[in-house]
Amino acid sequence: EDYGIIIHEVNSVATFDKQEDHFLLYPNPANRYVNLENKSDNIEVKSVEIFSSVGQVVSRLIVNEQHKVMTFDVTNYSKGFYFFKIETGQGIIVKKVTLY
Repeated sequence: EDYGIIIHEVNSVATFDKQEDHFLLYPNPANRYVNLENKSDNIEVKSVEIFSSVGQVVSRLIVNEQHKVMTFDVTNYSKGFYFFKIETGQGIIVKKVTLY
């Protein structure tokens, strides 16, 4: 299961929110394209960063226009695990995908 930390204000207690209710990453596993679907009308995506399993940033996207589904071309990525760090107005969500 994927979980994110939602920080409501600085110096406050953070709450845990089950994130699969808000974002879907598919297909998983993938080999050509990965779709990131925002299933919530109330969450605005600010940026998406993709990290390799060793923590290297392989892609960074600043989101200027909101879309329900964003498609990422991963054909040039090596096989393995990747992490999608999704920054929203409500906090940061991390989702994992396997590329084969």
